[in-house]
Amino acid sequence: MQTGRFSHSLKRVIAWLPASMFILAIAAVALFVAQPGFAGAQAASTGAGRPKLTPTASATPGCPPNWNVVNSPNPLTNNYLYAVTAVSPNDVWAVGFYYHYNGGGQGGSLTVHWDGTQWTQVVNPAPLISRLYGVDAVSSNDVWAVGYFQASGNSLPQTLILHWDGAQWAILPSPNRVGSNELLAVTAISSDDVWAVGDTPGNHGTLTEHWNGSYWAIVPSPPESFGDDFLLTAVDAVSPNDVWAVGYEDRGIGSSRTLIEHWNGTQWSIVPSPNPGAYYGSLYGVAAVAADDVWAVGAYSNDGGSTYPTLMLHWDGTSWNVVPGNSSNSFNSLRGISAVSSTDIWAVGLTTDCSLCLTFNTLIEHWDGTSWSVVPSPNGSNEFNRLRGVAAVSANDVWTVGYSDQYNYPYLSSTLIERHTCAPPPTVTGTPPTATATATQPATASPTACNVSNSNYTISASVGATVVAATTDIGLHCDDCTRTVALPFAWSLYGQSFNSVIAGSNGTLGFAANSNHWNVTCMPSQEFNYAILPYWQDLHLDPAGGGCPGCGIFTSVEGSAPNRIFNIEWRARDYFYTAVVNVEVRLHEDNSNFEIIYGSVPSGSNQQVTVGVQKDLGSRYTQYVCENMAGILTNGTMLTFSLPPCGTPSPGTPLPTSTATATAGSTSTQTAIATGTMTAIVGSTSTWTATAVASSTSTRTATAVATAVASNTPPQATGTATQPATAAPSNTSTAQPATSTPVNTVTPTTCAITFTDVPPGSTFYTFIRCLACRGIVSGYPDGTFRPGAPVTRGQISKVVSNAGGFEEDPGAQIYQDVPPGSPFYPWVNRLSRRGHMGGYPCGIRPEEPCIAPNNMPYFRPSAGATRGQLAKIVANAAEVTGTPTGLFYTDVPGDSPFYVWIMRLTNLGVMGGYQCGGEGEPCDAQNRPYFRPAGAVTRGQAAKITANTFFPNCQAP
Repeated sequence: MQTGRFSHSLKRVIAWLPASMFILAIAAVALFVAQPGFAGAQAASTGAGRPKLTPTASATPGCPPNWNVVNSPNPLTNNYLYAVTAVSPNDVWAVGFYYHYNGGGQGGSLTVHWDGTQWTQVVNPAPLISRLYGVDAVSSNDVWAVGYFQASGNSLPQTLILHWDGAQWAILPSPNRVGSNELLAVTAISSDDVWAVGDTPGNHGTLTEHWNGSYWAIVPSPPESFGDDFLLTAVDAVSPNDVWAVGYEDRGIGSSRTLIEHWNGTQWSIVPSPNPGAYYGSLYGVAAVAADDVWAVGAYSNDGGSTYPTLMLHWDGTSWNVVPGNSSNSFNSLRGISAVSSTDIWAVGLTTDCSLCLTFNTLIEHWDGTSWSVVPSPNGSNEFNRLRGVAAVSANDVWTVGYSDQYNYPYLSSTLIERHTCAPPPTVTGTPPTATATATQPATASPTACNVSNSNYTISASVGATVVAATTDIGLHCDDCTRTVALPFAWSLYGQSFNSVIAGSNGTLGFAANSNHWNVTCMPSQEFNYAILPYWQDLHLDPAGGGCPGCGIFTSVEGSAPNRIFNIEWRARDYFYTAVVNVEVRLHEDNSNFEIIYGSVPSGSNQQVTVGVQKDLGSRYTQYVCENMAGILTNGTMLTFSLPPCGTPSPGTPLPTSTATATAGSTSTQTAIATGTMTAIVGSTSTWTATAVASSTSTRTATAVATAVASNTPPQATGTATQPATAAPSNTSTAQPATSTPVNTVTPTTCAITFTDVPPGSTFYTFIRCLACRGIVSGYPDGTFRPGAPVTRGQISKVVSNAGGFEEDPGAQIYQDVPPGSPFYPWVNRLSRRGHMGGYPCGIRPEEPCIAPNNMPYFRPSAGATRGQLAKIVANAAEVTGTPTGLFYTDVPGDSPFYVWIMRLTNLGVMGGYQCGGEGEPCDAQNRPYFRPAGAVTRGQAAKITANTFFPNCQAP
């Protein structure tokens, strides 16, 4: 192993460890050197030098440079933000990653958004093992984020590129060289001119990739291969022919040299850069103001690592020169930079006096056109505070992001977002408008009707409550297990009625999904739909040799109809079998309110608990406690969850209907609940889909035009990890319910099919005829259709694309194995560009090598597909929406990767399953059928699913 490679690997490991473990494992000075060198810790988004922002030239007079911490999401125990970009004051994005310190595989890429009022997490489809280090935007519906992902914990990192189209994040295919590949920063010049940079650790070279509006391609950049590692950590552009990328050459054992490269419109070349430190020099951020005004920032050391001054380099159009910083501390590192103008530039990072490096503080410096000066900045709640990225909306509005690490166990890390803002003096012109009442809006306020499905629960806390001892043991004495419990009465949660609930050993009640994951997360959690989490923690109900005597879940009913109360009581032990947990949920027959009573709860600081209620991921939820907050819950506490009362509409005011269309990206109102020393945000949401529909009903839109569906599941064999998602054509047609007239119609004419193996009356005759008469499917030269033969990925692309009526230009080549002129080229490209199918990164298989210069992914058009994959492709292409509930198939639980799409089509009557009782498919208590989502799908089945979805009740011409 070469020295340079070892150093780079060591830094990667270090960056994953909690801050306190740095101190225990590595000397303080070595820690400080290694942490800035982490591949990805360098990424910063500048947001400068492009027309998407029009910042004022200088700060408004009287606007003090005050920085303040802004509340930010923290989904898991360890949360990090590395880059930020600003489109407008009400449209700011930050990216990073998050994971759970105790493992369990949860976490992944973190994308959060500022809407002018609050920061919220927005779900993205990146795999669970993934990181985002750079973000930049062209406009509000054209945002790019880059990083890397791993297919498994042992696989090599591969490039990850996400795109936001104004409604959702989607993965786009990105090329890779052989070995490890990482993207650490991105700059978006225009919609068809985007650069991403990083490194290829296995080849020790830099990595530069370019988006031309159709696909990403690797562009050669020096050096291609040397003994040391070369990393490009930041990139920014003056113009399409004037792009700068900076980083460093890692020489191993903490030694490095600055690296600066320039794109002149034709090629990348290394530009000589100063190294004031003979021992160490690294660049982590760049901001391009003009052709003769570019800044790069980082850190250096000239004395073997005893001190680290800030490093500021400036390009004057001819050469790079050192400009002194102004930090008085011994150890400093600048990680991001953003320019408002040539006289208004911000740089951020971290600093410490480093007697033992037991604390890091945020560092912010400002350039006023003459000199750099340190600006006071707040820290997070923990000992180690780092700022990684900065972006300026204007001179009066600047954002910076990073994270704050905890020194002691359990080594938590929380996101850190700070803002410098002040309002400019108001400008008043003309005569203010006179307030008048309109014909449709009463001048006086009046109560309005409400829709409980879109309401948030509120929480009130009281003390002195006692648990009502339940008497019926449901028989759940195990670890990480669930059991369905029949309710004595129908009970409604968020307007959806349920007759049973799935009780989980880990303190959960799921009404629509069977999930009992032990690894706790904050809300909203992808594990649950329609759920109450009275005490979500890794609990034990199993005896375990006497470790949990008397444990279990018990129920009882109080009162008489119609005012009964159903009690569900947990008697459990915590993960270490050291503390008793006794919690009870009380459901009321006459309303949707409920209580949680805590008879016995641990008070230790290491108790990781989430308490609240959730409708679904990205819609509605109310959270009271989120991890390591067990001290807030005390014995005798009762939490009452209530929906707001509905008012009576005024005469003449129309009632809202349940089929109303909600605006995409709507969020709920936030309400703060003070509970001791902790404030919980109630009802924080991520963006949600546009059409409000009943949770158990699927809907079909008027034309088959769709965009990629964001998912929190890892990539399946359909290649979702690399699927492109260019924006689909807009569709202004209104949504059609499942029982509506078929949307694709033709003038009836005589049509007969003559496939010798599909006679009239055979199983798939109707569906094959429906498609064949429309020219969507065809047979083989020997006159057969072969309905029992496996359908290939290429055939699926043709059938689904033609059924959807997709006829746009397929565009340039996307996949190495689907060149122009190949049998399925137009249909593969059309579905891929719409985000409904994807490919596989090159280099995964020996027979699929990466071929320069584009290193395109592979589609595998001759490969087969599964029933679950086909359900997802068809449902998305036909824009079948809705939030499915229930467990219809034995082998498709609520956490199945294809649950949503299988149930959407099942609810439409498009597809069904296989009767239980066959070999290996025993019947459960409900005698539910099996779907066999991993089973190969045949040509006949594909015809049936496609015909039923796109042409319901098909009448073939």
